[in-house]
Amino acid sequence: MAVQPSSFKFIIIILILTASFISCSSPNCSDTLYDVTSVELTPRTWDLSSNGNSPWDNSAGLPVTRLLVRIDMDKSYKSIPDLDSDCFPKFRIENKAKSIKIFSNQSFSSTLPAGQDLSSICAFTFNPGNFISTEDFLNSYFNESNFTTFYFVFNQNPQLEATHLIRMVVDFEDGSQLETLPIEVLIKPIETD
Repeated sequence: MAVQPSSFKFIIIILILTASFISCSSPNCSDTLYDVTSVELTPRTWDLSSNGNSPWDNSAGLPVTRLLVRIDMDKSYKSIPDLDSDCFPKFRIENKAKSIKIFSNQSFSSTLPAGQDLSSICAFTFNPGNFISTEDFLNSYFNESNFTTFYFVFNQNPQLEATHLIRMVVDFEDGSQLETLPIEVLIKPIETD
C-alpha cells in the first residue's frame, strides 16, 4: 500500500511535534512566544481527489463539500528560539485565544440561523484531508504552533442554497478580539437523492 502525499506530510508533522514536546519538556528549554496580529479568510475549491485547492468561483455552483476556507494569520514574535541549545523550538501564543467563532449573514439550517456561531459544524486542518475539532484546533494549533496557514470546512449540509458572508471572530484571554473581513461564498447543499 502506497503512502499518500498528504498522509506522509501529516506523519512528518506529527513526528516533529512529538520531538518538540519531548525535547521541550526539559527545564532548560524556553518557549518561543508570539501574538497573532491579524487573521484573513480566503475561499478555496477543494479538489477531493488530490487534497489540493484552487481559487473558489461562486459562478461554478459547487456544493458545500468542495468549499475549503483558508485561514492566514500574521504573527508577531516576542521571543526567538535558542538555537544553540539542545531544545527543539516550541511555539506558544502569549495572549491565548479562548474561542474561535464563525458567523454567516444567512441561515445554515433551522437550528443554525443567521448570526449564530457555526464553529460547531466546522472541522479544521493544516493539511486538507486530516481534520480536527474547533477545540483541538484552538488548543493544539492556534495557541501552540508556528504555522500561519490553516483551513476549515463545513461538515453539515446547508438546507438551502444561499450566498453567505462568512467571517471569523477570535476572542483572546485579555478581552481583545480579532475579526476577519467577510468573504462572500455561494454555498449549495449536497444533492441527497
